[in-house]
Amino acid sequence: MSELRRLFDLVCDLPAPQRRDALHAAGANAATIAEVLALLDADAATRTRGRTGVSAMIAQFGTTELHAGDVLGAWRLVREIGHGGMGAVYLADRADGHFNQQAAVKLIRGLGDADAAARFARERQLLASLQHPQIARLLDGGATPGGAPYLVMEYVEGRALDQWCAEAKPGLDARLRVFVSICRTLQFAHQRLIVHCDLKPSNVLVREDGVPVLLDFGIARALDRSEESAGARQFLTPRYASPEQVRGEAPTIESDVYALGALLYELASGQAPPRREDGTNATTLPAPSTTAAQDLPWRRRLGGDIDAIVARACAFDSARRYASALALAEDVERIATHRPVLARKPTFAYVGARFARRHWPAFAAGALVLALAAGFTWRTVVAEKEARRQATIAERTADFLVSVFAASDTGHNDSARHDLTAREVLDTGAERIREELADDPATRARLLEAIGNAYRHMNLYDKAAPLLREAAGINLDPTVNQPLEAARNLEELTNTLTNGNFPAEDALRTARESLQLRQKTFAPESEEIANSLMVLSLALDKAGRFDEAMEVGKATLAINEKLDAPTAKVKEAVFNLGMIAKNRGDYAQAWQYFERRLDIDKKQGRTHTAGHANLLNNYAQALDRGGKPEPAIEMIKQAIAVDSEIFSAESSSVANDQRELARMLIGMGRYPEAMAPLDSSLATNAKVHGAKSTEYASILFQVSNLNSSIGRYAAAIDAMRTVYDLRRERMGADDLRTTRAGDTLGALIVENGNASEEARSLLDAAIATYTKSSPDSVDLPYPRLALAHWHFLRGDTGTASALLDQVEAPSAKSNYSVRAHAAELRAQIAAKQGKIDAAVREYERAFHLMRDKLGANNPQSARYGLLYARSLRSLGRNDEAAALEKELQPIFETAFPADSVFRREALSADSLNRPSPTRG
Repeated sequence: MSELRRLFDLVCDLPAPQRRDALHAAGANAATIAEVLALLDADAATRTRGRTGVSAMIAQFGTTELHAGDVLGAWRLVREIGHGGMGAVYLADRADGHFNQQAAVKLIRGLGDADAAARFARERQLLASLQHPQIARLLDGGATPGGAPYLVMEYVEGRALDQWCAEAKPGLDARLRVFVSICRTLQFAHQRLIVHCDLKPSNVLVREDGVPVLLDFGIARALDRSEESAGARQFLTPRYASPEQVRGEAPTIESDVYALGALLYELASGQAPPRREDGTNATTLPAPSTTAAQDLPWRRRLGGDIDAIVARACAFDSARRYASALALAEDVERIATHRPVLARKPTFAYVGARFARRHWPAFAAGALVLALAAGFTWRTVVAEKEARRQATIAERTADFLVSVFAASDTGHNDSARHDLTAREVLDTGAERIREELADDPATRARLLEAIGNAYRHMNLYDKAAPLLREAAGINLDPTVNQPLEAARNLEELTNTLTNGNFPAEDALRTARESLQLRQKTFAPESEEIANSLMVLSLALDKAGRFDEAMEVGKATLAINEKLDAPTAKVKEAVFNLGMIAKNRGDYAQAWQYFERRLDIDKKQGRTHTAGHANLLNNYAQALDRGGKPEPAIEMIKQAIAVDSEIFSAESSSVANDQRELARMLIGMGRYPEAMAPLDSSLATNAKVHGAKSTEYASILFQVSNLNSSIGRYAAAIDAMRTVYDLRRERMGADDLRTTRAGDTLGALIVENGNASEEARSLLDAAIATYTKSSPDSVDLPYPRLALAHWHFLRGDTGTASALLDQVEAPSAKSNYSVRAHAAELRAQIAAKQGKIDAAVREYERAFHLMRDKLGANNPQSARYGLLYARSLRSLGRNDEAAALEKELQPIFETAFPADSVFRREALSADSLNRPSPTRG
């Protein structure tokens, strides 16, 4: 007999008031007690409606087919950590050897046939895309050997909400702060058209830092949609379910709002919301102040605002509830700021009392009674007008999103396809906004923002940008006049422009406009200004203005640390500083920032998220560019593993990781290994973004890099010319990424022996752009080196030598490859001037630079070694030359293809072709 069945049988015949004490006496924990009491409530409800009771239902459950020690997919069950009507939950370790990870495996009983399982799998895929630091992610899922479904969830260490209240004994204000955080997390999901469906105390864990995390997000809905019978409602918890859910109707945003009201009822009063004898929701719940224990310290504070908020959230008629979780959260926040809550009738006495509470020192002064009275009237009218405006917008926004969601639900719309994707739902909603809300610009702006952000989180930046730009324009219009909302839209737009392939100047202009709007209202060291500065630092970084970006980024971190901001804000600021340091070539500093962010992720247990994979990708780049290629490759492979599991092997994120892996392998001379990830990345980007996209161009950059590294200059030039043309068309000629493609194209043309005017023009433009960005830009040595080579080919050795002095100056941020190439070019100049001894010394220096950095067996080291060997023959040191050539010859035969110019070099007795530094 299962533990759940034993406890159910133990108390099912007891009077309802005695059941909780009896379960406590039997040793049940808070979560189990809640499950048993919920099943007893549901049992009463189903018996009243003439259906099979829950007692009969759980009698069929028995125990789950798997136990601790069993292996399920990639996971080994360690121990049971929870159980209930839905099934059992086990702590599990990853068992496939890829990396260490813990998760919570939920074994679910009672799913239907194969079609039901397929529907459940589709719903599960939607839930897996939900990414938020306060939502336990759905990582994996499938079916057990016996055919029962299972889910693999992110493992969260914390206490259930009711257990946290019982053990930590937080005050009312702390409880309300946690509740508001739950509401805002739920709002995040609602904006992505996902509802929770089974919100209850056991599905909210409170971490040690007091931050709540939501569990089992949308699982009840996924299971319900997989069932044909009324028995699907076995997965709901009736005490917290809305009346419409108990009646068997599809869950909506309003259903989740009801559950939030029930949570607030329990948090505020210490008592779960009561239910009628038949188990259905009462038409009107008794006020929390009337059911709270007499000795509850804050009992007197419940009457009024909290009673009214709970009554509105838990209204029997869903149309009378708050329109959104955000509206509910904002009403609760009004309590802390002594502002009138919207759930109460705005009588003069009530609004006046709240105003007086906010401004009691002024009222105590007495001398300004008349002036304050006049101010009171004006302020309250304005405040009430704004509150009602926001409520109206929230209600219309929620109604519109629900209608879009319902239109895609085959249960409500017979013409809807069952396989409609989230993107198609958003596309439909975006098309309807302008048609249906032409007369309501404020609501139209709010919806454009919501759908634009949904696109942004799906990495569909081209779709997100115009919607967010339009939202900002509406809010700035004098007829709407909401500058702070416009500032928020512009901040979101800047993030979109920065992460997408847009001109850097657009992102910079938008970031500054957002900051200026906020500076008119907020203090210089406020959270709002810190947010704007963070976005501005990213825009400056994208524009290549690294010193300014670093200064602004440090100011952002300092403000957040001074404000004791949430950890998420601090680690975001730290990560951005690492990015800026990496991009300006200060790799040691970048490692420090990335390592600090890595430590935060590990402490939080957030090592299996898209954000962590992005951290690994950028940390790997910094390691590689800073001369640590082996650990860089291991780290980028970790990023690929995490992104592959979170998304799919053919996602844009994995394609970007593979591009970086290919670039690193090319740099190490492992050319055959680089081809597979490069081909895969190219195919994915062609499929997802198209062969004319800038994302595809980024992969072509590395295709060119590979071809130039193996001595296929014609193919390298063709690929880089395509990259340059695409970036110039899409991003503009002044964008830093266009400039990088242009200077690389110019260098390749010169390396192929062609000192053309086109190459000179591209190199001059690059030098001017990089110098304007920063006089010590990490990019400057590349075009200067290529321009020195151009002048050498034109016979101007004096100008070439002067440019080489700049490339090798102590202040220049030239890497080993650039310095080796500079030494080789100096050798060419010395040889041309008849200075044979100097030429041999420079060839030797170039060879040692490459060999010491990359190893003797690296193909690029071999190329420079061959140049050195040929130079030794010019001094008659033929034995040394022959020995070195014999050592290097096998490397040429294995590393370079038959049509490689470098392979032909090795067979030529007098060829001294110039190697080129690779560029990423």
